[in-house]
Amino acid sequence: MAPLCRRHGIERLEVFGSTARGGAQAGSDDDLIASFREHPGLQIVAIEESMAEVLGVRVDLLTREAVDEMTNPYRKESIERDRCVIYAA
Repeated sequence: MAPLCRRHGIERLEVFGSTARGGAQAGSDDDLIASFREHPGLQIVAIEESMAEVLGVRVDLLTREAVDEMTNPYRKESIERDRCVIYAA
């Protein structure tokens, strides 16, 4: 993942959800949060697809900004509680 992160300007990548909690099962996706140097715009879809290809599972990719701006306090709290850094530039 490190080369992919560097190529796309990701400064920090975190995992949350069942994978972070150690409860992922066959068919589970990886929920990821990326902190970008510059917002990738629509490229985020291609980045998400590249990550899924590397990891071999479906990926749901959020930006750090999207998490920070969440209005559902329960969802945001759950994400913040679970998140673990898997890459840092």
